[in-house]
Amino acid sequence: MHSREYGLILARQLLAVEDLHYGLWDDLSATVANLPDALQNYTDMILESLPSVGEFPRLLDIGCGAGNMLAQLREQGYAADGLVPSAALADMVRQRLTETGNAQARVFESTFEALDIVPLSGKYDVALFSESFQYIKLDDVFQRLDRLLAPGGRRRRR
Repeated sequence: MHSREYGLILARQLLAVEDLHYGLWDDLSATVANLPDALQNYTDMILESLPSVGEFPRLLDIGCGAGNMLAQLREQGYAADGLVPSAALADMVRQRLTETGNAQARVFESTFEALDIVPLSGKYDVALFSESFQYIKLDDVFQRLDRLLAPGGRRRRR
């Protein structure tokens, strides 16, 4: 497991948060007590920036962390699947999806660079990188995305 995954697991245990990203602190004091709200504000901002479910319903959440945003995507009607680089995170995502009634979502346990794109070719309309893009080697990322996305698909990076 990489230190990034340890950070998320530690944050869940100590701070009772389901994400570990920048947070959106508009109108919030920068305190530990407000951290869960700031994190959800950031998640809400990302969700609001996505194309409508009717326009682009199939989504791959690349670097889906513990699955919080993935579960919310499913609840909004997206046929969303997740990609995580470690077994510990994959287990957390599967647990969250089961708890939220979204166990039908696929969870790929792999880095983006090692993900077998061939069986997934053209399967997704949107590839979402929520603070994971900076961890991906840029060597062939756009070629891989072009194969992963359906014609007219979109890459979203926040």
